[in-house]
Amino acid sequence: VAPLGGWLAWRLYDAAAWDASVRTAVGERLRHVLDDGSVLHLDTDTAVDIAFDSQQRLLRLRHGQVLVETAADPRQPARPFVLASPAGRMQALGTRFNVQHADATTRLAVLEGAVRIVLAATGQQRVVEAGTQVGFRADAFAPTQAIAAGVDAWRHGMLVVDAQPLRRVLEQLGRYQTGWLACDDAIASQRVSGAFPVDDPDRSVAMLAAIHGLEIQRGPGGLWTRLRAGTSR
Repeated sequence: VAPLGGWLAWRLYDAAAWDASVRTAVGERLRHVLDDGSVLHLDTDTAVDIAFDSQQRLLRLRHGQVLVETAADPRQPARPFVLASPAGRMQALGTRFNVQHADATTRLAVLEGAVRIVLAATGQQRVVEAGTQVGFRADAFAPTQAIAAGVDAWRHGMLVVDAQPLRRVLEQLGRYQTGWLACDDAIASQRVSGAFPVDDPDRSVAMLAAIHGLEIQRGPGGLWTRLRAGTSR
């Protein structure tokens, strides 16, 4: 029992990322200035390790979402700026970029400059230019696409979506609260567009319900919230 208990405790500790260099709790956002003057913005429930040394400026994204604004390295020769995730390594080529990692998939959106990706399992490379985004796993790239509108709006406390399925929108809003947020299967694919405040998920849910004629069901103490089709639908 003791070894099993120790293993479970370690797994919970590792998942919570209590030992990360910088982290945020659910519902928290943080701006962190790095030693080289680069700025790291952390979204809700995010953990990052910082490992700057004489050879490189390395960040490791364990989970969550970050926006990176790179600065010129004050050291000479300049060290490469690399953000690693479990899916691969992303080297900044003078840039500002947004990265999210969840469920073994990393999503990169380049706002300025360019980023070179090297997949963790295969070593395959791709350079992503400003104005485009791509998802990738350790062994494969998804197609490169035009950058989504409002990809970095979370930094200002907003979730901006354009014709996304309701279930996906609720999943994104759910990252900012501890309670369970979902919808009935019958309306899960309904397309949603708009801007919703991430710091007030209840208000966002109320907006969704009002716009689309949905009903809100809530569990005791806010443990869960579910949207379902309105009775007039």
